[in-house]
Amino acid sequence: MGLLTAREFTRQRLGPDSPPYRNLSNDPELFLRKAGIVNSCHARATAMYSRARDDGGVWAAKPRLFAELQQECAAITPDPASFKKFVGAANNAGLAFDYTYTKYYPLFYELHAAQGRNLQATVGAIRRLRSEKIRSEDALLGEVQQWIGQTKAP
Repeated sequence: MGLLTAREFTRQRLGPDSPPYRNLSNDPELFLRKAGIVNSCHARATAMYSRARDDGGVWAAKPRLFAELQQECAAITPDPASFKKFVGAANNAGLAFDYTYTKYYPLFYELHAAQGRNLQATVGAIRRLRSEKIRSEDALLGEVQQWIGQTKAP
């Protein structure tokens, strides 16, 4: 929401031709790309480490995994203005840290798209979701997915 809000704020306050708006205009979509990369790498790392007990050769794949992560992040263009396109460190800790920010970004970006890319409608949807008594992460995710399915803009 911060990326979307910053973009909309600069568009409204400074105009669509202003340098700050132009710098921020692509960041939500660029972060969506980074989220896909990080989330995919995290899933591959999780699978790799779960096989580690059975296959000692898995550890040889770790450097390749992080090299691929760096290559994929390097391919994000143009360079984002409000976040770093690379993970904080090309290791387990860096991946885990970035994953905390990317894990649900695609889902909430999809919620934004379902709201017609309207920031106010997206904020309203999140507020309504927050006001419900949802007791678990899985329940919240289910509610978001249900909301997306019910409100997708044509």
